[in-house]
Amino acid sequence: MEVEVESEDEPGFTMAGADDDTIRFAAVSTITPMRTITTSAPPHIDLTRIRRKNGKIVPITPRNAYMSVPSSGNGSEHEEPNHSQEETTAANIITPTISRQAGPIQLFQTNNASQQSSATVTDATDTTVTTINNANSGSADSTGQRSTLSFSSDYKPGGKPKAEDYDSEGKAILVRACAYYEAKVLGVKGFPDSSTQIGWARKAFRDACRVAEKDYECDKRIERLLKGRGSRIRGDMLRFVEEAVMSTFGFTKDTSKKAKRQNLELYDALSDDMRFAFKDTTNCTGFAENPVFQLILRLACFGQGHDSPGIVFARFFDPVSLETLALFMTQIHHIMRQWSTGIYIRHGKTNPFSETGYTAIHKKHLHELQLWQELNEYVVTQIRKRMYTRARAKSGIDPPKIKSLITGELQDKIAQELAGRTGDTESEREDDENEEEEEGGQIDEVNLVKGEQRSEDHLKRQPFGVVPAISDNGFELFESRAICRYLVSKYGKLGPEGLMPDPHDVEATAKFEQAASIENNNFDVAAGQICLEAVVKPTRGGTTDAERVKKYIAILESKLDGYEAILSKQKYLAGDTLTIADLFHLPFGTAITEGAGYEGLLKRPNVARWWKDISSRPTWQAVKLSA
Repeated sequence: MEVEVESEDEPGFTMAGADDDTIRFAAVSTITPMRTITTSAPPHIDLTRIRRKNGKIVPITPRNAYMSVPSSGNGSEHEEPNHSQEETTAANIITPTISRQAGPIQLFQTNNASQQSSATVTDATDTTVTTINNANSGSADSTGQRSTLSFSSDYKPGGKPKAEDYDSEGKAILVRACAYYEAKVLGVKGFPDSSTQIGWARKAFRDACRVAEKDYECDKRIERLLKGRGSRIRGDMLRFVEEAVMSTFGFTKDTSKKAKRQNLELYDALSDDMRFAFKDTTNCTGFAENPVFQLILRLACFGQGHDSPGIVFARFFDPVSLETLALFMTQIHHIMRQWSTGIYIRHGKTNPFSETGYTAIHKKHLHELQLWQELNEYVVTQIRKRMYTRARAKSGIDPPKIKSLITGELQDKIAQELAGRTGDTESEREDDENEEEEEGGQIDEVNLVKGEQRSEDHLKRQPFGVVPAISDNGFELFESRAICRYLVSKYGKLGPEGLMPDPHDVEATAKFEQAASIENNNFDVAAGQICLEAVVKPTRGGTTDAERVKKYIAILESKLDGYEAILSKQKYLAGDTLTIADLFHLPFGTAITEGAGYEGLLKRPNVARWWKDISSRPTWQAVKLSA
């Protein structure tokens, strides 16, 4: 049972029973004014003293309390939370309203005891208005409006807004919000425009409130505080960039003549044609892959352990964006200019790294990176993904992966061995004398040269007189693509690790069906005719029709241009995961490349990469050897 006891010297101050550590303020309407107080002005309350009254201490929120909670991983921004109306028995303390104008501070006394207590601070240099609410619960009030963050007890109006102005909870929320905003600058856009800055500030504050499970108002003062983090993080990054530039390229702060000559030669060589951006700065190969980018990424985005922006806000950095690389290039450009005379001269106020001074250079670097991306979107995206993966791995955040001793080739062999098994030990006994059951099936060869495909027995299985057809425990099926789907669905894996998507994943299934349709309608028709004329006919004593071969090669070439466009953006036809839609190409593709000498599958860089991938798989090589 809680017993409220009114303090003798401070009306309205109440404490719970001895077993409860909370401090409460009784509603003003329930307090009987002490007769010794004759003034209509509310008494002054020392907030610091209240925090420690009778040995009780108000809980303090740690500064980094909300930092280690990862941001949402789906890339979508958080919506505004619902504004619930909550009833409370704790009334706000009535304090003076402080209005700061251009002149001295003036105090205006509030006499209405039924009004909600607040102290409004108006800064003459800023139009921001912030309410100090000392009974703040971070939820909507009775009017449906959000409450605002509480100031610390020693807050003094004036000056730039900062997290230290607020109480421990507000400070912790703002630390998280600042980290979110800085991560957006680092990972999404290095020099956001004004409207983008406002939007980011509000989203950053919403994200922090979501993590803290609060619902505070993001007022103009907080917007101003968060927007200032853009120039702050860009400035903080410069020390990482300088360290990376010196470590990677060999610049030195030595003032000797030899060092001056070497610094000048380095500056001239690296500044020419953006050579600093290439992995091989001499031959200009490996654009945007110089180790300096990886080092900057690791220092700036993964240097704070589990609180690092690259970990907490991973979705802004995976893959590393072109904007991030452009920001790195711009800052490298700025840092290298410190050695433009051969002697290190630190940039001062005369040449700061400012938004106005470097936006144009940033845009130029971004344009070069966008051209790089357009040349081969898939490969460049993979490079940027690998940059994130390597930086994260080097940070030591994640537990080390255990390297498998079973090689990829051996894994394929084991998978092939298991393909005909069900795992049912009763039916797969080692001493089982039924060899057919042990092997998991039987292959009946149909001799096409002798015309066995038109035999009465085969026509019962395949009424169109072609191959293949299967019988699985009495279930009969024909058409090769249908058979493949059936076998994968029944005996294989579905989903990202399988050869077909999970049917409940509607989007992945649609992409798979699209890929299967591409093979059936664009590749199979032309490649099948080339195979018939150039491979099948000669084996049966027929004569190849060179004109038909030429016709269908031209058709296939035009289709492979479409393949090149698709595969420039992704690893396989249905996305970045191998599916049977890719493997459908193997029979005719192998026949026309190895049997007819067709080279079209190797002429286009992305088609060639894809074809080498699927056709060199050990399981397919085993199928070829057994044919």
